[in-house]
Amino acid sequence: MTVFKTIIVIQARLGSSRLPGKVLLPLGGHPVLWHVIERCRRSSEAQAVVVATTTNVLDDVIEAWCQQQGYFVYRGDEENVLSRYVTLASQTKSEIVVRVTADCPLVDPVTIDRVVRTLQTSDYDYVHVKAEEKYPDALPRGLNVEAFRSQTLWRLEERASLPRHREHVTLLVEEDPTFRLLRLPAPEGLARPHYRLTLDTPADFIMLQRLFVKGTVGPETTLEEIIAFLDRHPEIASINNSVKQKEII
Repeated sequence: MTVFKTIIVIQARLGSSRLPGKVLLPLGGHPVLWHVIERCRRSSEAQAVVVATTTNVLDDVIEAWCQQQGYFVYRGDEENVLSRYVTLASQTKSEIVVRVTADCPLVDPVTIDRVVRTLQTSDYDYVHVKAEEKYPDALPRGLNVEAFRSQTLWRLEERASLPRHREHVTLLVEEDPTFRLLRLPAPEGLARPHYRLTLDTPADFIMLQRLFVKGTVGPETTLEEIIAFLDRHPEIASINNSVKQKEII
């Protein structure tokens, strides 16, 4: 694989417990995963976008679809997600790896660039933008972007002895005080932690379908435009506001 300074790795699998096959559901005329990839490809800081799926036979479909579309795809251990990131970082000799999940069809390329630039110009090990309602200055859920140095991955690989630290790639970074991490707030005027723009349940899918049709959303649609539309249409924004985020066990 070619050498890149910064890569975006999109975690993708079909075996979702609450909405099986969600990453390939049709949304706005394309599979959900297509939207994630195409929005990530609009990042000016990343040189490559890779879909990291599993070796589970269920995910043969993801590999075949990516190959048909001409997208980079890599397959690794289903439970040891950390190993997928470590392998890709090693193969591409990347300095920075960006983590995005395939259930976020509205991931923002401007946010990706902001996170990467912050990491590049600081001494942090890990910079992220996470949507959590406990932070009133957070972006909507579904816009999560995490960036870490390759050296951080090597440290995680050495220290991650518990299964949950290998399944949830950056969990140990947040639990281990020796890692230097930074959470970025939403840009001024864009904090909406109560909005759900992620795809985890049927209610999320209904909401996103309405948004994509009524709001005519595409890869070029900006985060400002999306939020402005939802502000004008609370009847759409509220469709999935009772959904509880699945907790890490």
